[in-house]
Amino acid sequence: MKRALLVCAAAAAFSACAPDESTSACSSLNAGDLVITEVMLDPEGTDTGNEWFEVFNTLGTPVDLKGLTLFLTATDGTGAKSHVVRAGSAPGRGYFTFGDVRSGPNPAWIGYSYNNALGSFSNSSGVIGLRCGQKEIARFTWTVAGKAGRSRQLDGTQEPSADRASIEASFCDAPTGGIPYNGGNLGSPGAANAVCTATVNPGGGTCLEGGVARPIISPAAGDLVISEVHGKPAATSATNGEWVELNARNSFDLNDLVLVTTSGASKVITSADCLAVNAGDYVLLARNGDAAANGNLPTPIFVYGTLAISDTGAQSLTLSLADAGVIDVANFNAPISGRSWQLDPTKLDATSNDSATSFCRAQTQWVAGSGDYGTPGAVNEACPADAGVPDPNVCFDDATQTERALRTPNDGDLVITEWHTNPRAVSDTVGEFIEVLAKADVDLNGTTLFIRSTSSSTTGRVAINSTSCIPATSGQYFLFARNEDSTQNGGLPPVFATFTTSLTANSVFALLRSDGGVYDEVAALTEVDGKSTQVAPGFENAADNDLTQNRCESPQQWVAAAGDFGSPGAANPACAVPADPNQCLDEGTQAMRPIQPPADGAFVITEWMTGPSSPPGAQGEYFEALARTPFDLNGLKFRINTGTPVSIVTGNTCKPVAADSYVLFGRNADPLVNGNLPTLTATFSTALTGTSVISLLNADGGVHDSVTADGETSGASRQVRPDALTVTDNDIATNRCATPTGNLYGATTDDGGVSHTNRGTPGRVNVACP
Repeated sequence: MKRALLVCAAAAAFSACAPDESTSACSSLNAGDLVITEVMLDPEGTDTGNEWFEVFNTLGTPVDLKGLTLFLTATDGTGAKSHVVRAGSAPGRGYFTFGDVRSGPNPAWIGYSYNNALGSFSNSSGVIGLRCGQKEIARFTWTVAGKAGRSRQLDGTQEPSADRASIEASFCDAPTGGIPYNGGNLGSPGAANAVCTATVNPGGGTCLEGGVARPIISPAAGDLVISEVHGKPAATSATNGEWVELNARNSFDLNDLVLVTTSGASKVITSADCLAVNAGDYVLLARNGDAAANGNLPTPIFVYGTLAISDTGAQSLTLSLADAGVIDVANFNAPISGRSWQLDPTKLDATSNDSATSFCRAQTQWVAGSGDYGTPGAVNEACPADAGVPDPNVCFDDATQTERALRTPNDGDLVITEWHTNPRAVSDTVGEFIEVLAKADVDLNGTTLFIRSTSSSTTGRVAINSTSCIPATSGQYFLFARNEDSTQNGGLPPVFATFTTSLTANSVFALLRSDGGVYDEVAALTEVDGKSTQVAPGFENAADNDLTQNRCESPQQWVAAAGDFGSPGAANPACAVPADPNQCLDEGTQAMRPIQPPADGAFVITEWMTGPSSPPGAQGEYFEALARTPFDLNGLKFRINTGTPVSIVTGNTCKPVAADSYVLFGRNADPLVNGNLPTLTATFSTALTGTSVISLLNADGGVHDSVTADGETSGASRQVRPDALTVTDNDIATNRCATPTGNLYGATTDDGGVSHTNRGTPGRVNVACP
């Protein structure tokens, strides 16, 4: 090992050493500390060896890049490739470039080579990013094809930030006319990006003025300001009454501008005629151009149709051009029913509207005496002096159109009553949900749903913030869900808010106060395929819902005779009679049946890995057991040394195993971390050593089989000879051996091209001992 380290220390360009899987060096990094600022998608000539991407360190001190994982996927998540960085440092508030140099020394603009680990970038679309372990630090998604010989770069108008980099429209292709960094390739690897410049005739575009074609004259950054937004009409529907007002600071055409919402949805402003505006003009973009339907708006210059502004949470709108990058970004608070958000006329510029505090609620109806409030197509009213500093104890009541005191929940007013962590009718990514019950008339403003895992560092937050009151009445149920589309999420009732964090049996959910205190917190503990876990009626309070005896699998389907079991958004039904511990639910028949325990000697420990080499190291520890006859795993447990017995399966769904099948137990269920082990049945946290005692226990606590490890061989499992697979023969030392040379498992090489040397036969028949 010492010799290998010396060789690595002497290797050039960081490209010759085995990767260090440890993430300790990067563990202090958070999302946004590094920002992807430039990507060369389509180099001039040969792509191989000439692709690269650049990051900016937003911190004031150097960042050690060792241990970070670079990843590349298609936009749908397929074709994932990754590489663990072995060395490198990004200077404080400076740039660092990763490249796919295949041979020879790195050129001056490349700080680190990942060789061929990521393959080639797709010119048309993809995702590139960095993570530390499972924590994502930065990513860039492109859906617009790259231009040959021009990098895709974040507009250099402002200092890079994660918010700007998360919007594809903030990027442009490196401006023509710049100095190539290599051959004919344009870009600025390892240095600040150029400003994305508008062109008089972008892409050869023309428009008609008086029936005569002329080049489109496009705005530059700052020439156009988003000055007013109405995202929640009251006098008419959102599909008819939403609109956006723009103020021109120069003269140009609106043709080919792209309007992008918070969700990333966009609409290109297209017209055969020139949509010319003059300096000082206020112009209107609207969802509907019919005054009879849109609330008597002035005539809009462009109708954007189906593009929608969300009325949930803080929002942003972006105006961009394909070649010029971002023209303007406006950030504003959650839309208010019947009132627009208007930019204070003293802050009418493309910088001030970046802050939601520069906007205030409109105070005047544009149709006197009726309709919604705003000044579409006209000069905005002056905002009150305190408009940008809302009182945290006051909210705007959409029903009465007045401000009132916030009804902050007291302890016990909000209770978590149901959760669905393992949907069956639809995928987890769209079907998971958490249900909350309001036990008093309250406002949810300032409340946060916090999700964490007891088995990983995964966390997620959904903050409920708005200047409008978000009321909940006593007895009302509301849903947090992974997807709000009822055609995709299994037919859920209306969803209150969405979250992105995956739910498992190891999840813990908490409702937090604005000061960080806890209204309620529950641990999932168990999960059943296709059935939610619900709190039994009469126990819906923040103390009783913690007790497993007050919970049960939902006994009814929320879509009659179809889909999963649960009562999302409604009162929970009575729990069924407690399950017979000697019975389980057969997934095929959906009926209870007796558990079939293993006969004596039918469940045999056959292999154990106590000393896997890196990668994967300790996370690759495992042990294996053979089912000699068919039986159910329900009720069975395992134990390491004298630790607490662990149930092999949870819940009452039958878990049968076939004769001559293998059951695998491991330290980590993630194949990206555990060395590509086959699927695990259960996990353990106690480290295995060369003296560990591993036991399989019956439902009554009796020992079914037990083995004591007899030393360990680094990088090789200990296995029982194929002709000695019984609960007595596996105790005899001469019936065991280290897995012979040549029997590697999992991937033989990792994404960095480094060989795996761990030997074993996890989940399959053991090989003959020498």
